[in-house]
Amino acid sequence: MLPTKMASMLFSNLPKNLCVRTFASGTATDPIQKLFLDKLKEYNQKAGSTKDGLVDADEKTRKGLSDEMERVKRNYEVKDGEEGKITVSFNDANFKLDSINQNDW
Repeated sequence: MLPTKMASMLFSNLPKNLCVRTFASGTATDPIQKLFLDKLKEYNQKAGSTKDGLVDADEKTRKGLSDEMERVKRNYEVKDGEEGKITVSFNDANFKLDSINQNDW
């Protein structure tokens, strides 16, 4: 972790046209940045217009996702509409995690 003084010095010396600021403001001066932002907006619009959130997916991909979701629901005994409630717990009394000592390497 950086000391506070060092971190503030690093962040105060960043260039003003840093891409993080550009993306945060939503404007671009560089044509490549503008293209990137345009593609992000286009993807967001496409994702919002599909019912499953898959952008430019073919029927094979949609069928594969559906089959996999059904398999997971069946394995974890999840009813339709309760997909967000899937939890996995690991309870094995014999499981032991070995410590890693870098000096042994």
